[in-house]
Amino acid sequence: MIKRIVKLTFREEHRQDFKEIFQEHRQKMLENEICSSLEVLEDIKEKGLFFTISTWDSEDALQQYRSSSYFEDIWGKVKPWFKARAEAWSLR
Repeated sequence: MIKRIVKLTFREEHRQDFKEIFQEHRQKMLENEICSSLEVLEDIKEKGLFFTISTWDSEDALQQYRSSSYFEDIWGKVKPWFKARAEAWSLR
């Protein structure tokens, strides 16, 4: 089992857009058992700075998701909203 932490920084005008798309995306991923948990945290001081934390059965499961058309669709929607490049860590 692995945890994936992703740091996402959005431009202020897209902060709410991300919150909305995340809730829809989260629900679908959990319903379809793509990952076993998925949450988002927003920085207290820096508006638009978010961290997603997800739990995966294995690194292979994460890679399958990252190679899917579903991921490409979501990433394609949010990537133009970034203020800074996303950063990610996979942890045991």
